Amino acid sequence: MIELIQQHNAQVMVIAVPTLGLGLTVPDLYTQVATQHQLPIEIDVLVDVKSQHALKSDPIHLNAEGYRIMANQIYQLLQQTGAVN
Repeated sequence: MIELIQQHNAQVMVIAVPTLGLGLTVPDLYTQVATQHQLPIEIDVLVDVKSQHALKSDPIHLNAEGYRIMANQIYQLLQQTGAVN
Protein backbone atom coordinates (compact mmCIF):
# COMPACT_ATOMS: atom_id res chain seq x y z
CA MET A 1 0.00 0.00 0.00
CA ILE A 2 2.79 2.41 0.84
CA GLU A 3 4.50 1.89 -2.49
CA LEU A 4 1.21 2.25 -4.38
CA ILE A 5 0.48 5.54 -2.64
CA GLN A 6 4.00 6.82 -3.30
CA GLN A 7 3.71 5.85 -6.98
CA HIS A 8 0.92 8.46 -7.16
CA ASN A 9 3.25 11.12 -5.73
CA ALA A 10 1.44 11.26 -2.42
CA GLN A 11 3.24 11.47 0.90
CA VAL A 12 2.68 8.78 3.51
CA MET A 13 2.86 8.98 7.27
CA VAL A 14 2.25 6.29 9.87
CA ILE A 15 -0.16 6.78 12.75
CA ALA A 16 0.34 4.01 15.27
CA VAL A 17 -2.82 2.40 16.62
CA PRO A 18 -2.52 0.78 20.06
CA THR A 19 -3.92 -2.65 20.76
CA LEU A 20 -6.96 -2.75 23.00
CA GLY A 21 -6.75 -4.88 26.08
CA LEU A 22 -5.35 -4.54 29.56
CA GLY A 23 -3.08 -1.73 28.45
CA LEU A 24 -2.67 0.48 25.43
CA THR A 25 0.48 -0.71 23.72
CA VAL A 26 1.64 0.04 20.20
CA PRO A 27 2.86 -3.03 18.28
CA ASP A 28 6.46 -2.80 17.05
CA LEU A 29 5.18 -3.29 13.50
CA TYR A 30 4.38 0.43 13.17
CA THR A 31 7.92 1.54 13.99
CA GLN A 32 9.39 -1.18 11.78
CA VAL A 33 7.29 -0.14 8.78
CA ALA A 34 8.04 3.55 9.31
CA THR A 35 11.76 2.85 9.60
CA GLN A 36 11.85 0.49 6.63
CA HIS A 37 10.12 3.01 4.36
CA GLN A 38 11.66 6.12 5.97
CA LEU A 39 8.25 7.53 6.88
CA PRO A 40 7.31 9.99 9.61
CA ILE A 41 5.45 8.31 12.44
CA GLU A 42 3.10 9.57 15.14
CA ILE A 43 3.36 6.90 17.79
CA ASP A 44 1.96 8.47 20.97
CA VAL A 45 -1.18 10.43 20.18
CA LEU A 46 -3.71 7.59 20.22
CA VAL A 47 -2.20 6.09 23.37
CA ASP A 48 -2.37 9.50 25.03
CA VAL A 49 -5.97 10.32 24.13
CA LYS A 50 -7.35 6.80 24.55
CA SER A 51 -5.91 6.62 28.06
CA GLN A 52 -8.07 9.57 29.14
CA HIS A 53 -11.75 8.77 29.65
CA ALA A 54 -12.70 12.46 29.26
CA LEU A 55 -11.49 12.32 25.63
CA LYS A 56 -13.67 9.38 24.58
CA SER A 57 -17.36 9.16 23.68
CA ASP A 58 -17.44 5.43 24.45
CA PRO A 59 -14.84 2.81 25.44
CA ILE A 60 -13.33 2.82 21.93
CA HIS A 61 -14.10 6.06 20.09
CA LEU A 62 -12.76 9.53 20.75
CA ASN A 63 -15.02 12.51 21.36
CA ALA A 64 -14.64 15.90 19.69
CA GLU A 65 -11.90 17.03 22.08
CA GLY A 66 -9.99 13.77 21.61
CA TYR A 67 -10.13 14.15 17.83
CA ARG A 68 -9.06 17.79 18.12
CA ILE A 69 -5.98 16.78 20.10
CA MET A 70 -5.22 14.01 17.62
CA ALA A 71 -5.58 16.37 14.65
CA ASN A 72 -3.27 18.93 16.28
CA GLN A 73 -0.58 16.28 16.90
CA ILE A 74 -0.78 15.08 13.31
CA TYR A 75 -0.64 18.66 12.04
CA GLN A 76 2.49 19.29 14.11
CA LEU A 77 4.14 16.20 12.59
CA LEU A 78 3.18 17.39 9.11
CA GLN A 79 4.78 20.77 9.88
CA GLN A 80 7.93 19.15 11.24
CA THR A 81 8.34 17.03 8.12
CA GLY A 82 7.69 19.96 5.79
CA ALA A 83 4.49 18.50 4.36
CA VAL A 84 2.62 21.70 5.34
CA ASN A 85 3.77 25.19 6.26
